[in-house]
Amino acid sequence: MKQKFDVAGMGCAMCVAAVEKAVKALDGINEVNVSLIENSMIVDYDEGKVSADSITEAVDKAGYKASLPAEKTEEPQKKKKRLFF
Repeated sequence: MKQKFDVAGMGCAMCVAAVEKAVKALDGINEVNVSLIENSMIVDYDEGKVSADSITEAVDKAGYKASLPAEKTEEPQKKKKRLFF
């Protein structure tokens, strides 16, 4: 399964390497791609061996903050009618 995570607290290439190393150390991780520019990572993992919670915990233990992206459930803004008097 491929899953995108938001990652906070990274500021340099060494931060990216630390996050990648922490996640790759987990059993069941196939691939990790961390983006410093987007403050995110995409993880390809085996759901039978590792969970999204385990991945976020590994990143947290490395000193950063990982979370699943918030789903956008906002309703589209309704057009406001202008009343002229």
